Amino acid sequence: ERYGPLTDAVRIEFAGVLARAGRIGEAERLLMQGSPTFDDLRLLASIYSSAGQFSKAVGIYEQMLAMRPGDRDTLLGLADNLSWSRNYDGAARIYRQLLRGEADDGDVRKRLAESLLYEKQYEQSVNEFAALLHQSPQRHDLWNGFLMAAAGSPVLPKSCNELLDRIYQQRDRQEDTQFLKNLACAVAKHGRLVDAVPLFETVVDREPLNADARLQLADVLHSLKRFDEADIHYRKLMADMEPHTLRTSETTVHDTQP
Repeated sequence: ERYGPLTDAVRIEFAGVLARAGRIGEAERLLMQGSPTFDDLRLLASIYSSAGQFSKAVGIYEQMLAMRPGDRDTLLGLADNLSWSRNYDGAARIYRQLLRGEADDGDVRKRLAESLLYEKQYEQSVNEFAALLHQSPQRHDLWNGFLMAAAGSPVLPKSCNELLDRIYQQRDRQEDTQFLKNLACAVAKHGRLVDAVPLFETVVDREPLNADARLQLADVLHSLKRFDEADIHYRKLMADMEPHTLRTSETTVHDTQP
C-alpha cells in the first residue's frame, strides 16, 4: 500500500485532504483499500458528488444502503444525486418515501417539488410548491418554482389560483427580473393577458436583449388584438436576431413552458 497501514480516522482525514487538493483518484484508492467502512463510502460519495460525478456517487450511496437499509441521510444523498444526474423520477420516488416518514420536512418537499418541475410534471410540482407556500407564504425563495410550475400546468386548482393572485398583488416589491418574467408567464398561461403585459414590458425595459420575453410580450399583445404594438416588438426581434435563431410567433405565450 502506498500510504501504509492507517487508522480509519486518519485514512478518512487524509482522503479528504487529497480530494480537496484535486487528487480524487488517490483519495478513491485510499478509501477503497481493503473493506471500506460506511464512513469511507460516505466520504467517497461526497467527493464524487462535489466533483460532479453524480453517477458514481449514486453507486456509492447504493452500497451504503446495502450496509444500512433505510438510513435517512443516505436516502437523501441518493435522491439528490439522482436528481443532479437528471434521473428526476428516481429522485422523486425517494423524496416521497422520505416524506412518508416525516411529512413536515419542508426541505425534502422542496426538493421533491423541484424534481417534479425539472421532470415537467407541472401539475404535481405546483401542488407541492403550493403546500410549502401555504405553510410559509413569505418564503420568496419558493415563488419562482411555484410560478414556473404554474406556467407549465394546464390547469390550476382554486387554491393555487388564489396563491398566484396573492403573489401577483406583491409584484411591486420584487426587483428580481426573472421573478417578474415567471409571474408574467404564469398569469398569461391562465388567461390573465392584460395583467401579463406590464410585467413583460418591465422585463423588456430592464433587459432589452431578452428575446424570449420580448417574443412573449409580442404574442400577448397580438392575442389582445393590439396588433400595432405587437408589430413593434416582432420587428425589433427580426432586426436584432440572426435569421436562424429567430423563434416564430407560432409558439404563443399559452404554449410557453418555463
